[in-house]
Amino acid sequence: MRMEQQISGATTTMIEEEKSKISTRRRAMETQLLENVSDAISVINTAKRVDDVVLALHSLALHLFPVDTHSLSGVVSERCKDQLIKADIPQADERHDRWQVFYEGAAFPTLARILLYDVASNWLPCFPLSAQKLVYDAFFLHGLTSEVVQIVVPCLDYRGDDGHDANAVKSNAERLLELCLIQKEGVLQIAHEFSVYREAKDFQNTMLKPTLSRVAQLVASIPDKARFGAPKSLTT
Repeated sequence: MRMEQQISGATTTMIEEEKSKISTRRRAMETQLLENVSDAISVINTAKRVDDVVLALHSLALHLFPVDTHSLSGVVSERCKDQLIKADIPQADERHDRWQVFYEGAAFPTLARILLYDVASNWLPCFPLSAQKLVYDAFFLHGLTSEVVQIVVPCLDYRGDDGHDANAVKSNAERLLELCLIQKEGVLQIAHEFSVYREAKDFQNTMLKPTLSRVAQLVASIPDKARFGAPKSLTT
């Protein structure tokens, strides 16, 4: 019995140590991602050309999901092509870990606010269509739909109080919601995401229920919030 207790105690200690290592690594990764986001935002805020914005978003996107850099290189100026092609591409497993930390932590909401307001108002109309798809829409389409909904739906209520173009913000939000919820079958994605959360051993149901309720309310509110002329798929 004593031997079994010692083995059990040693196993528990090893598990706790491994959890601590994972937690430390995750915090370090989130810190790095927040720095990457801050760098991208700094470039966006001081950009003089749309290519500068595209490059900043491309550099960040490479750390999170596959990007068709070759297609993107065909729509930027010559001075930017070398930067695109020479950009470092992380290994797939490292990219997956970063993706998880990015979308479950503070990095995605921080970037999304800039994309949904500043970039939508000032730069998105200048994006080549392929660039919009590869390094703008991709941040929402490759993300957790439950997180995307919580950030994008409030844009439908935006009134331009802080100087951004309200029509641009709202129309872009409607476009993204149609992509995420209709074309990507986002409601099924949300159901799957919450199913995964519920099965996670370290996730408490007390944390899950309020989030699930909020997401459900936001999705249900879209038909009332969408403007006249919005995609019919959002208003019915």
